[in-house]
Amino acid sequence: MTAPDNRGALIAFTGATPNTGCTSAAYLTAAQLAKWTGKRVGYVCLNLKSSKIHRYLGVDEPEYRLDHLKAELKSGTLTPGMLLHRCWQPDSSTDLHVLFGNSQRNQAELYVPGHIEHLLDIAQQTFAYTLVETNAYWDNAATLIALQQAAARMMVVTNEITSFQEDVMAWTREGSQLFHIPQAAMNLLVYECRAEGFSRQDIERETGMKVIQTLRYSDRVKQHLDEGKLAHLPDQLPYAQPFQRIALAILHQLDQPAEEIERAMERSAYSLFQRLLRSLKGLKRPRGGINHEYPKA
Repeated sequence: MTAPDNRGALIAFTGATPNTGCTSAAYLTAAQLAKWTGKRVGYVCLNLKSSKIHRYLGVDEPEYRLDHLKAELKSGTLTPGMLLHRCWQPDSSTDLHVLFGNSQRNQAELYVPGHIEHLLDIAQQTFAYTLVETNAYWDNAATLIALQQAAARMMVVTNEITSFQEDVMAWTREGSQLFHIPQAAMNLLVYECRAEGFSRQDIERETGMKVIQTLRYSDRVKQHLDEGKLAHLPDQLPYAQPFQRIALAILHQLDQPAEEIERAMERSAYSLFQRLLRSLKGLKRPRGGINHEYPKA
């Protein structure tokens, strides 16, 4: 058994409402952490009533899911080896492991706090970083325990007022007081689903929480989700960059080394700059205009 001092960090992702993009945001952040830290990372789906990560990853019939751990969770006998064996790996290039979620929605309430506490305890013994995706509503043991125990908390909202105002008011403000979850410790990820939606500053002022990253909805991302190709996105630069920044923010919040991901972001920015220069060199200059000289890419 791993010594307590070597326990990994727990990071919780939740949505202000269902269908805000929490699943993809959590997975893509986990993928970036695994890629740039080189450490073992676990993605644990604790969205007990609406687990979709297996569909997004193209695994229609997972061999193992959270359901298959019921006996061990009930008896308190789960071990790191058992947990690893029941996880799925997207590929062998990184040490990312996925525990697929509950398939029996009508049994969500049967997971009690003790079950969740045992699972998260073993996960932290198994992984350097455990990212937990939970249901948007705070009426189940998984969401409450994960948010209570997490060292970093991410809430995914959209820039529509019905997402960040009404639901955050109803759940986060009241629930944080009732269950002793500091609201100020909750960070926001904002999907900009409407061009005329509210700004980052408006959302921070309304919620009292810090926005660490804004994200844009993309038809291509939706297509990847529908086709079960979410695992392909972490290697595509335009889609990877925002989640590199989220991973970096999490590492800083946890006081963890972040040199590798910082260097990766610098390389990504340089690559984009080089491509921009090459595209500018290909533009036709207007006759009689200034003859600009562009540096070699």
